[in-house]
Amino acid sequence: MASKVQDFLDKGLVNILGGCCGTTPAHIAAMATRLKDYKLHKPAPKPHEMRLAGIDSEVVSKEVKPFYKVG
Repeated sequence: MASKVQDFLDKGLVNILGGCCGTTPAHIAAMATRLKDYKLHKPAPKPHEMRLAGIDSEVVSKEVKPFYKVG
């Protein structure tokens, strides 16, 4: 599995890796060796606007103050 996750590591998509039942110390050691040079994935900052979706999508921000009819 350590070699299978290489693409995810290269793209910066990994925050945590581990195992399940049957995980051995050798498995954890292989993961630790593979991960030691990689940084954690940092999610993109979330926008502070309200986003509405329905038939049409709309972004409500402080800069634009249109009238919104909801119902």
